[in-house]
Amino acid sequence: MGTITARKRKDGSVGYRARVRVMRDGQTYHETETFDRRPPATAWMKQRERELAKPGVIDSVKSADPTLAKAIDRYTEESIKEIGRTKAQVLKAIKKFPIADMACSTIKSKDIIEFLQSLTSQPQTVGNYASHLAAIFAIARPMWDYRLDDREMKDAITVARRMGIISRSLQRDRRPTLEELDKLLGHFIERRKRAPQAMPMQLFGQNEFNQNVQIDQVTCGLLSTAAITSNGELFMWGKNRYGALGVEFDEDAPMPMRVFVPARVTSVSLGPDHTFALCKGYV
Repeated sequence: MGTITARKRKDGSVGYRARVRVMRDGQTYHETETFDRRPPATAWMKQRERELAKPGVIDSVKSADPTLAKAIDRYTEESIKEIGRTKAQVLKAIKKFPIADMACSTIKSKDIIEFLQSLTSQPQTVGNYASHLAAIFAIARPMWDYRLDDREMKDAITVARRMGIISRSLQRDRRPTLEELDKLLGHFIERRKRAPQAMPMQLFGQNEFNQNVQIDQVTCGLLSTAAITSNGELFMWGKNRYGALGVEFDEDAPMPMRVFVPARVTSVSLGPDHTFALCKGYV
């Protein structure tokens, strides 16, 4: 039995995910592929249904040993939960390294450690690579019967952490003193004098068709900042803890991002993990 699901991508285009599901001896086997148009998705689905109906084909497919790159592709294609931009970029980058061309069953902890050592980044960034790669190892065997050993990944992370190859992101253990804040403020004042600049209004929706937009209100919270424009649009940036920014992705936003609100925003209040906006309807 096959199904085709249309999914809207971030760039506005539509992808068609074809899924073939077959029952054999009480067990379920499925495959998925994503296409830009529905006709190729339909053709692939019908062809795979005919091929998988032949005796012994499913057993031969299950006994195959795909590469890590194939496992990454299948993870990104079949994940129902939307994958964040940072995670998607990391997984795409991993596919460019030699470890991605290795068969799943051959990847050992030493291979993972060598891969992490080859990354010319800070230990905190390398730790992010290890964390996102671990997600593939965690589900590959139970979900697809790929022979990726989750224990090898856990061993590699343990060694890498003890050897200082990876580490957690640094966290502040205190608030800055008034003296430190004065020095920091003085630095930016001098920098502004040497190279005058401001946050471009294009970030807040200003363009050739909307040239008069201005910032009417700025609200600063503990972890995030909000700006309301003269046309009632809300822009937010900062920590996206529990989705407090109201944007369509999970990562933090270092630059202003527009929050879709079907009304005119008049004021906003920011909490550490929530946002409250007071709005006025357009009608």
